[in-house]
Amino acid sequence: MGGQGYVFGRGNQQLSANVLRKIDKKDIIIIATNGKLESITSGHLVAYTMDEEIDKKLKGYYRVKIGYEREKMMLVDNE
Repeated sequence: MGGQGYVFGRGNQQLSANVLRKIDKKDIIIIATNGKLESITSGHLVAYTMDEEIDKKLKGYYRVKIGYEREKMMLVDNE
């Protein structure tokens, strides 16, 4: 995530908007260390795919896996 919290878009463009269009939001699993999440200056994760429809679809709260049987709720936004 590079300290800015980008889950999709910017430096994380492995999955195009066309691929993300076919994936259901509930099937997305986000994994990060708690330290990485705490280092995000905005306080939320970011989805910026350059496709407004997909960015809107990805917005919301996700359970982020931060360790063995540990999760943290995080907002994914596109701002």
